[in-house]
Amino acid sequence: MDQQELLRRRQQLISDARSGRLDRRQVLQRGAALGITAAGLSGMLGDLRRAAAQTPTPSGNLLSWAPSGQRWELPQRAVYPLFQEKFPDIAIEWIAEPIADYIPRTVIEMSAKSDQYDILHNDYQVQPQLIALGALESLQPYLERDADYMADLMADVPENVLDLYRDKPAADGGVLYGLPPDSNCQLQYYRRDILEQAGFDGPAETWDDAIEIAKTLAESGTKQTGTTLKRGLFASTVFITILRSYGGDWFDKAEAGSFNPTLSSEAGNSALQIMLALMPYLEESSLNAS
Repeated sequence: MDQQELLRRRQQLISDARSGRLDRRQVLQRGAALGITAAGLSGMLGDLRRAAAQTPTPSGNLLSWAPSGQRWELPQRAVYPLFQEKFPDIAIEWIAEPIADYIPRTVIEMSAKSDQYDILHNDYQVQPQLIALGALESLQPYLERDADYMADLMADVPENVLDLYRDKPAADGGVLYGLPPDSNCQLQYYRRDILEQAGFDGPAETWDDAIEIAKTLAESGTKQTGTTLKRGLFASTVFITILRSYGGDWFDKAEAGSFNPTLSSEAGNSALQIMLALMPYLEESSLNAS
């Protein structure tokens, strides 16, 4: 392990010890593995205990407004008992409603300068509008007071993702007005047994492979859906994925004086043709988050 990685792990150990995620035995074991002497660890633990005794306990009541369901409201409720272990004097209540209603309602409420809600769980594309309305409080000062949390956040989340929650990119001096609640990771997976039965050795490696597999499986008589292309928000996310695989993008440049659409191009035409070729093999009633 190089010196930079050793330093990172030691900092993480201190952060975990401060947060209470590790007991004394775990701190000593991990510290020894990282080359920290027993005397050094004992001193560190003593400092942590004294700091904890001198730190006022946060208290209060918070209202979280979130879209209802498994991705938004329910994860918050699930981790609430863990939150209470560290902040026993902070109570959180939830207001939850369907995602289709939630986003426009948050914009309306924030436009009216409502101070009813403490936490919003919104998609990042709404962030610039809410920042422009002056409806959000910057998190930057709070993060700067907790260097360990800030370091953990910066190590865990790419800068370009955090920029989605800033008033402008960090490179231009932007400050954070929100934090990403999840990674929104989207994966492609496949059933090896089904592909083997259909005569394929593995998943698609090209778009032509994808079309051939979709056609073969659809013509087998079994209705199967591998993606959703036909309606709403997720049609565009699939399209841009295909478009970028051909070297294209929505606009020529993301800067002042540019933002000229580039869909009428060889890459745009190729991506559209792939979507049109896949559409006949989709289940008509397939639903998505739109």
